[in-house]
Amino acid sequence: MPDGGGDERPRLRLVRWRKVHRGHLVGFADVELPIGLKITDVMVIAKAGKVFCNLPSRPRLRTDAKEHLEIDLDPVEADPIPSPAGMRPWEPWPADLAASIFLGILKDLSSGTERVTAS
Repeated sequence: MPDGGGDERPRLRLVRWRKVHRGHLVGFADVELPIGLKITDVMVIAKAGKVFCNLPSRPRLRTDAKEHLEIDLDPVEADPIPSPAGMRPWEPWPADLAASIFLGILKDLSSGTERVTAS
């Protein structure tokens, strides 16, 4: 790291390089950031004359997320709000439709009115 006496900035440091050449994948790099953070297995991809990096990730399984967030409840299997006419269960709704339905249910709940939901 520079001592602050020059124009030089702290830079990313390449710790290790593994050449691969598989399709657009060029290889994997292990790097160290100026703050000391080390990142391993950064994918380096070359396509259309440009070079890209893809940071490593690991898929989170539902059980991992539940444990990490300390959730004790099981996931909801049935949609608690009936689907609007012409839409399937769990299909994403347009934002304005979702907002009006949510606000209607919230208003009913806050006034003590119960809504009848379809099963």
